[in-house]
Amino acid sequence: FFAKCIIMLASGAALPGRGAATPLAQVNNNNFAARAKYEDGGHGAFDQLRSQAMQTIQSRIASRKLRMNEFFVQYDRLHNRRITESQFIRGIAQAGIQLTPEQCRALADKYTVSVSPSQVDYYTFCNDAHGALLGVEKQPLFDETTVPEPTALCLKPTALSDVENERLEKNIFPLLRQMVREKRVVLRDCFTDYDSHHCGSITQNRFRRSFPISLPPADLDIIVRKYADGGRHGDINYRLLHEDVMEGFSFRPESPPHASRSDVRTLTAAETELREAIHRRRLSLYEFFQDFDPLRSGFVTVNCFKRVICQSGLEHLSHLLDSIARVHVDERKPGFVNYAN
Repeated sequence: FFAKCIIMLASGAALPGRGAATPLAQVNNNNFAARAKYEDGGHGAFDQLRSQAMQTIQSRIASRKLRMNEFFVQYDRLHNRRITESQFIRGIAQAGIQLTPEQCRALADKYTVSVSPSQVDYYTFCNDAHGALLGVEKQPLFDETTVPEPTALCLKPTALSDVENERLEKNIFPLLRQMVREKRVVLRDCFTDYDSHHCGSITQNRFRRSFPISLPPADLDIIVRKYADGGRHGDINYRLLHEDVMEGFSFRPESPPHASRSDVRTLTAAETELREAIHRRRLSLYEFFQDFDPLRSGFVTVNCFKRVICQSGLEHLSHLLDSIARVHVDERKPGFVNYAN
C-alpha cells in the first residue's frame, strides 16, 4: 500500500480519498523558485543576502547575549530539530532581529532539510549563528577582526547633555540606590515579567508602567533616552540600567568597629535579670524579633520590643522593659530599639 502511494505521489495522481497530489518534482521546483529569483545576476547575489543576514544576526547575538534556539524550540513539538519556514521566520522576528523578506527566505533555503523541503533545520542554523562568537571564548588568541562589527540594530547608548548626565548621576541614581537599600528591591526583577524571552529589553510603555518608583516625567525621560535600545520598537535595555545602578553597590551594611575590652559596657541590673531568665528558659529571641522586622534591618519599635519580650513568656519582667529599651534605643533612629545588639 505504501509503495503504491509513493508511486502515485511521484506521478501526481490522487491518493485514495484525497484530492490530486503535487508531484515531488514540482515541490522541489517550488522550493527553489525563490533562489532562481535572486540568481539572475549570478550565484553571488543569493549568497550575499545570506552573509548579510548572518552578520546582522551575529551582531544582535553579541550585543544582547541571545540564545537563538529558545525562539525556535517552542515550535518543535516533536523535538526533531525541524520547523516550518514560516515558524523559522517568526522565531527570528521574535528575537528582535529585523531582516528583509528576501534575507529570511535566503536563510530558510540554506537550512532546508533535503528529505523534507517544507522544513528548516533550525539546530544547524543556531550552531552556525553562535559558532563565530563561541570561538572567541574558547580561543583567546582568536582574531577578533573576523567577528562582525555591531550594526545599527545593536545597542547604541544615547548621548545626553552634561546637565542631564549630572542629574542622572547625582539625583536619579541615588534615589534608585536608596530604594534598593531600604526596600531590598532587585531592580532587574521589576521588568522581567514583561521579558518573556529574557533578552534584557522591553517596550517603552511597559518600562514606564513597571518602573518601581515615582519620578518626575523629565527624569524618567532621561532614563528612557539613556537606555533606549537600537532594536525594533525603541525597546529599553533594563538590564543595563540595573548594572549601572548596582555598580559599586553592596547590600551588606558597614559593620561597626569591634569594641575593645575597655569599651565593653557593664550590664545593668535589669539586663542581667533578663539574661538569666532567657538562659533558664533556653529562648532564642532573635527569631521573635524577625517576625516584626521583615527587612532584617536589626531594628524594631519600642512597642514591638516590649511585645516580643512579653510574648516569649517573660511577662513577669515587663516592669524592666522601659529601662532596657532606653539603653538600646539607637541614636540614628529615635524610637527604634537595636535588637541585634
